[in-house]
Amino acid sequence: MPALAGKKPSICLKICIVAKLWIGQPNYSSWSLRGWLICKIAELNPEIEWIRFDQDEWRDQVPSRGLVPALELESGWVWDSQAIGETLAEQAPALWPADTKARMHARSIVAEMHSGFSALRAACPMNIRARATDFDLSGEVFADISRVQDLLEEALAQFGGTFLYGESLTIADAFYAPVMYRLRTYAPPAHCELADYSARLLAHPWLLEWEALGQDEPPIKKYDQLLHS
Repeated sequence: MPALAGKKPSICLKICIVAKLWIGQPNYSSWSLRGWLICKIAELNPEIEWIRFDQDEWRDQVPSRGLVPALELESGWVWDSQAIGETLAEQAPALWPADTKARMHARSIVAEMHSGFSALRAACPMNIRARATDFDLSGEVFADISRVQDLLEEALAQFGGTFLYGESLTIADAFYAPVMYRLRTYAPPAHCELADYSARLLAHPWLLEWEALGQDEPPIKKYDQLLHS
C-alpha cells in the first residue's frame, strides 16, 4: 500500500476483538461499502458476516432489524453508515479532518450524501462490474451529478490533497466512493478534477480489495437489467 501521510490513532484492541460487521453484496451494496471502508480507515478489523440480497430470508440474518451495514461492538449495536462512522470516530478521531473548517465541510457533504441525491440513487444503482453504454440520464440525474462535482471539487480546492481532505482517507471519501463507482458505470467524468480524484480513489488498495470481492458474486437481475433499459 502506498504510504499515507500521518499515522491514524488506532481503535483499542478490546473493541477490535469483539467487532462483527454485517454487510451486503460488494458489487451492489453502496451502503455496505461505506461501512466497510470506514472500518478500514479506523483500523478496525471486524469479523465479516456477508448477506445475500437475493435470498428471501436475508433480513432475518441481520440482528439490526434487517438493515446493513450493521456493526456489533462490545458496547452494543450500531447500524447505518453515518452512525457507524460517528461511533468509530469517538475512538479514531482521524476519521474526520483535523482542521475545524475542513471538518465542518466534510460533515456537511457527508450529511448531504446521506440524505440527498435521490435521482442518482434511483436511476443508477451501484454495479461495480458493469459498464453502461448510451445510458439515458434524466435532467434530475445530471443535476445530482453536477452537485456532486461542485461539492467534491470545492473540497479538493480548499482542503484536499490526494483525497478530499488531504493525504489520508476520511469518512467523506468513504461516503463518496460508491458515487465514483456509479459514475464509472453510467457517466464517466472526463478532463476535470473530479475525474482525477475518482481515478486516485478507486485505485486505492482498499477499493481494489472491495472491487475484487464483487467480481465473482452471483448477479442480481433487477439491478443488471437497468443497464439495458
